[in-house]
Amino acid sequence: MAIIVLLNNDNVVVNTIETDNEHTFVIPGDLTIGQSGGKIGDTWNGSQYVSPAPIIETYPDKTLDEVKTLFITRVWNRYLKVCEEGKVSVTIGAGTFDFGTDKVSQDNIANVILGVLCGVVPNPRNWTPKGQISPISVTNNEFKLIGATMMAQVDANVQNYLTHRNAILAKLNKLDVVTYDFSTGWL
Repeated sequence: MAIIVLLNNDNVVVNTIETDNEHTFVIPGDLTIGQSGGKIGDTWNGSQYVSPAPIIETYPDKTLDEVKTLFITRVWNRYLKVCEEGKVSVTIGAGTFDFGTDKVSQDNIANVILGVLCGVVPNPRNWTPKGQISPISVTNNEFKLIGATMMAQVDANVQNYLTHRNAILAKLNKLDVVTYDFSTGWL
């Protein structure tokens, strides 16, 4: 199998054809066969294919503050997703287990710790970590360790959100806001 790359007069890839070398293709007169390896939209610069630059939406119908608010909301949504999908590994007496950092897991552990502080939780008690089938025995001190580990990661992600939020607020134009990379620093 071979891939035939078709270029227009501006050396932009307009089509690619997979061939078994047993068929003949008629190439329209305004197209030429290019070097292999190009994708539709790429440009041949004489030595290699170059992908087109991404189109950046600058939101001409929005003010700078509106664009900042939009992107801060995107950063907040990234924070929520990171927490929802996150987990921490904690070693306790029963072994090393993963505990989710999603809101339900945070609430469950916080409620147990509140119960420990109020003296109504048995010590130890059975607990089934997220993703596990069988319960494990967890002491009250281990619940505090699990909660502290979870909250340390959640707080690190809150701090990362605030760092990105403040960086966006400091931008002086819409292009800098929309090209700001907030993918870094998440746990």
